[in-house]
Amino acid sequence: MTDHKNRQRSSVLVSVLVNDISPLWAGFSTSKVHFCHSVYVRLELEKRLTEKMEGIQHRTVEVNGIKMHVAEKGEGPVVLFIHGFPELWYSWRHQIVALSSLGYRAVAPDLRGYGDTDAPSSVSSYTCFHLVGDIVALIDSLGVDQVYLVAHDWGAMLGWALCQFRPERIKAYVCLSVPFWRRNPKVKPVDGMRALYGDDYYICRFQKEGEAEADFAKFKTEQLIKTFLTGRKPGPPIFPKRGSLTDINPDSTKPLPTWLTQEDLNYYASKFEKTGFTGGLNYYRNLNLLLALTFKLCLYFRHFAFNKTCSHLNICNLQHQR
Repeated sequence: MTDHKNRQRSSVLVSVLVNDISPLWAGFSTSKVHFCHSVYVRLELEKRLTEKMEGIQHRTVEVNGIKMHVAEKGEGPVVLFIHGFPELWYSWRHQIVALSSLGYRAVAPDLRGYGDTDAPSSVSSYTCFHLVGDIVALIDSLGVDQVYLVAHDWGAMLGWALCQFRPERIKAYVCLSVPFWRRNPKVKPVDGMRALYGDDYYICRFQKEGEAEADFAKFKTEQLIKTFLTGRKPGPPIFPKRGSLTDINPDSTKPLPTWLTQEDLNYYASKFEKTGFTGGLNYYRNLNLLLALTFKLCLYFRHFAFNKTCSHLNICNLQHQR
């Protein structure tokens, strides 16, 4: 009976995550909505979100030797949201509001190296043992034995590792963007990506300490965040070493998508201007080690296909909508 109830709750979580629950959208066809309607809806959503976000509480907890910033709202079973790169707790603001209104305690931290959480300088401080240890300690600090885990991008990688190392702490896991990645003992992940996509593939470019940071310094932080969150170029992300990072030079006049406001962009930029990108990049620099430390995992899968192309951008569209 307990497993059945957990699965029912998991279905509710997924429904909230992948559906636009705002009644304001009712009756509108995305292909026919006029600009004035879009502006009205967007402004109304921003107003409502601002009002509801006032109830989100922020605090700092000491976990695993670092100070971690945590945002939370609501009472009930804990839903723990883990963000990716380059994101923050803020990526889950809509889900925090929605889930807290449905009887859940929604919790979203800034991960190690991000936002208002401590960012150790050494690459060796970002192994999966450190990162999973942070999450386990956070769960302990919440005073619960288990959580519903929802994670995106790098957070999803950590989610799989957490399910492997400490499965007793997870009731159910909702994964966005990154499926379970079975390790290949014959080929290191970064080497495999380099063979497929070349040295300029973004994960390969992130490996050398200081190199990506120096390239990023050529651009405004707001430009970088805008490109990472809204880029639509087909094919694998390529950051060429020759000259400048042409993929990180968006048209500044290009309008933002409806799910990302200028206020949102300013928030992200303000945090990354303070911390830089090194903390997040250090996750990639430990990718080979992360996969080397994993092992076989038995899984119960429920796949929810958002559309025919479950791309990173489409996930962001869903994640940032209500």
